Amino acid sequence: MSTETIEEIVQEAKAPGKFNIIEVLNNRSYPVINVDVYFDESKALSAVEIQEKVQELEKANIRKSPGAADINRKRIDELNTKLAEIVESISDSKYVFSITGISEAKREEMLNLAIAKHPVEFEETTAPLTGEVTRKEKDNDDRDRLFTNLLWREQISKITSPAGDIQDEITIEDIVALRGSLPIIGASKINEAIERVRIASAVFVMAVDEDFLAKS
Repeated sequence: MSTETIEEIVQEAKAPGKFNIIEVLNNRSYPVINVDVYFDESKALSAVEIQEKVQELEKANIRKSPGAADINRKRIDELNTKLAEIVESISDSKYVFSITGISEAKREEMLNLAIAKHPVEFEETTAPLTGEVTRKEKDNDDRDRLFTNLLWREQISKITSPAGDIQDEITIEDIVALRGSLPIIGASKINEAIERVRIASAVFVMAVDEDFLAKS
């Protein structure tokens, strides 16, 4: 996942020479965060296990005699070599998801679509002593799922394969399939990026407004 700060993303989006009215209309001038998703979960688990074993051996070395420490060091080097091979092979399963910011109005539009499909319902409870009636909105997993699907479809602007091929037309059916089969860590990283780019988009809009007011 990109390690850029929100401020760096904003400055990059504001960089001279990037203005395009069509892109603005399509929300494509908003900040973008690239998320690396690895599809080979078994190798990823192996890499984590090797890292943990190396850490254990490193700690054990502190308490060992010089001769025993040398034996441990040899084992650590072997594990690190194997880890490097696994990491290199994992890169063959890396897909890059480009998450693009959207306006709050667009986000609200998608929420309204989800609510229209699955209307909000309330449950009422009455306090036995006072007779006071309180209303609480019922949870609706179908509405939440649809809203998330719409966000993913709108904000995943493209997916780049390990070979460099690009898919930039993503349907709601694609999103449903993705969310049903992506590694859980990958799905979590995408959701995190969607929230992060939302903050970056808000900062971007405010920064642009401030620049405009300063120059007017």
